[in-house]
Amino acid sequence: MIHQAPPAKTLADSLRRYRSPLMGIAIVLILFCHNSLWFDRGILNELNRYARSMAQVGVDLFLFCSGFGLYHAYRNATSLFGFYAKRLIRLLPAYFAAALIWCLMQRHFGEPVRPFLQQYALHAFFTRGELIVWYIPGILALYLAYPLLNRVVLSRKRLIGFSACVIGLSFFIAAADSPCLSNQLKTVNEVLLVRIPIFAAGAYCAAAAIPSPGKKAVFGSLLLTPVLLVCLMLSMDHITAISWWWVNRLLFAPLTVCLIILALACLEKWHTTGVVRVLDFLGGITLELYLMQERLLIYLQGYVFPFAESPDAVMCLNLLSVFLALTLGYVLH
Repeated sequence: MIHQAPPAKTLADSLRRYRSPLMGIAIVLILFCHNSLWFDRGILNELNRYARSMAQVGVDLFLFCSGFGLYHAYRNATSLFGFYAKRLIRLLPAYFAAALIWCLMQRHFGEPVRPFLQQYALHAFFTRGELIVWYIPGILALYLAYPLLNRVVLSRKRLIGFSACVIGLSFFIAAADSPCLSNQLKTVNEVLLVRIPIFAAGAYCAAAAIPSPGKKAVFGSLLLTPVLLVCLMLSMDHITAISWWWVNRLLFAPLTVCLIILALACLEKWHTTGVVRVLDFLGGITLELYLMQERLLIYLQGYVFPFAESPDAVMCLNLLSVFLALTLGYVLH
């Protein structure tokens, strides 16, 4: 007999119960974002381009869930050293193990290792604007800053003020055409800085007693989601005064909230199904999947099967990279 879980009374209860499946949804979006598919028909390629860009909302979903989990980790930590130690132990061994695997692959295929290591250095995202596995140094920076951010997320007024300041600074960096602002700073801004409010919002949802989303919230999210998706498409093609990428990331914040509300409603209804169990499994190895899949695809297409150029062959390579990433990611985890 299947026992139904009691309905969650607060948003924090729902997020705590379904955080792992939400992370699973996020990694599915990211894996799709990393695809290299192309099609014979131009309209399909355009749709794939739009879908890949929008799938990056998975990163914002990661950050929201990370902020939510970090609030509890910080509150339950016995010391600041213990808090930092657990965060570093979760991230760095997997990161360096993956880097070692890719260094061996670089040597095997006769590619230079030193430039690769410079790309994988944790400081490279901030000092050189490197986007190879940028998420790891980015989330580490947020982890290090969280003790200072904690008091902000405990107050709605502080959170709103902080978010307004971050978005204002981010807009200035995105809009300014000044030689004083380096390209590295603009890259960090468009990829990480503009997403800090959604990270803080995740922590705030853990701290505040927000009621669990009701039917009105779900219905509103259903109406707002397609509007935001259309705005994302328009930002890609028609914004030129400032970086469309910055606008794209900024729109991800309300889209993330809508997706979370819709996802929680679906997970609450179908929490005993196999799909949710798969998402729960994927949510447990998100870091390892993120570290493995994109680089695997690069090696498969560049060295193992360089002759695979048809749409069907590229589709198979993308699926193969996901299967191998699942296997290696599970072992690494």
